[in-house]
Amino acid sequence: MWSVVQHKHHTKKQVVYGKPPVFRRLAGNRNLVANREAHGHEFLGCGWVHGYGLVELVMVGVALDRSTPDSFAAFETACRKLPFILDCHLVAGDFYYFLKIRAGDMADFNHLHGDQLIALPGVRQTRTFFVMKEVVDNAPLAF
Repeated sequence: MWSVVQHKHHTKKQVVYGKPPVFRRLAGNRNLVANREAHGHEFLGCGWVHGYGLVELVMVGVALDRSTPDSFAAFETACRKLPFILDCHLVAGDFYYFLKIRAGDMADFNHLHGDQLIALPGVRQTRTFFVMKEVVDNAPLAF
């Protein structure tokens, strides 16, 4: 489902999510809500509108400097505290984790990346993928 976000001369399409999980992650973080509202943003439970909403979907591959239970636990605990991380998956392959992140725009993500993502415990390397189109997202399983 789409809604239209307008800000001054910009119009963007925004994916509208129900309350879980975005509402719980963002609305549950009172400091983030208060900071955004203080700067003229309005939270409607489906992302930030009035201004640039959380419309950019970003996938980030993360490699850690060690593959020990303690380093995994420290990284996972820190990820749970960041409200902009929608999903965090431990994977096999070139990376240890894939993160699904919503950001306002590329500049917003650049700040998140430089200030918080690379500061997560044990991060050795990240690789970022900006999603150009969401073809299938959270499709129901047919049983």
